[in-house]
Amino acid sequence: MARIAHLIAEFSAKEAMGRTIVETAIGVPGEHHCVTTRAHDGTAVFADVHELGGSPALFPLRPGARLAEVLDRIRPDLIHLHAGVLGTIQVAVPAIRRAPVVLTVYAWPTLPGPSSWRRSTLAELRASNVLAPRVALTTGLPPGVAGSVLRAAGVASVLTPDPRVQRRLAGRRGPRVVRLPSAPRWTPAGPGSPRTGP
Repeated sequence: MARIAHLIAEFSAKEAMGRTIVETAIGVPGEHHCVTTRAHDGTAVFADVHELGGSPALFPLRPGARLAEVLDRIRPDLIHLHAGVLGTIQVAVPAIRRAPVVLTVYAWPTLPGPSSWRRSTLAELRASNVLAPRVALTTGLPPGVAGSVLRAAGVASVLTPDPRVQRRLAGRRGPRVVRLPSAPRWTPAGPGSPRTGP
């Protein structure tokens, strides 16, 4: 049985990325592990959950040695990294390159247009996830750079529900880009009962 390590900054089965991981764990045969800073709910589908602590904004770049130790214990046959566009850079982290990697990029963010800036208060702009440094930096990531890093890291496939990711990475000498459906097929039935199935 294949061992699959799902790496995600913060896990909740009630959020889109978490639902995708749960659907994968239910639908793909194997022993699934969740490696994250924190897991909030819906973890019963995993053989084990490994909470590393730390800042979700720095995962998996910062946990370094702890991430390597956990992956050494799991000995995954496949690492499935769940991230935004920053995932195209995160795949270069040495600890992640211990096994073949599949990357799911959930979105390629764009900065708000001038009309959005004018309609927003300073407090709203400061609270915006889009203006967080890790997100703001990735909005300007050239697709060619992303493709080069993915090739160098040996990533064979990128999965995405976002047509912008598909448009920006497709046709480059990089990994195969597969478009996922964007509507969830699974809804949590309650705490600890994720195996309600798609």
